[in-house]
Amino acid sequence: MNRTEAKHYCQAKPEATVEYPFGPEVAVYKIHGKVFALIPEAKQTAEKKKPCKRRFDAQGFKPQH
Repeated sequence: MNRTEAKHYCQAKPEATVEYPFGPEVAVYKIHGKVFALIPEAKQTAEKKKPCKRRFDAQGFKPQH
């Protein structure tokens, strides 16, 4: 199921509403105030993040400086 088919499916449900509480990039579909689907409006690109360079000791704690 692609994004368009999913949106049509959600909109066809009786008493379904759509809201954008997280901004225009995510459609939130609800029935009687209960969320049943979150569908991104456009294909989103993943953010490239730098690897963490922190050092931890054997117990998993960050050493104090």
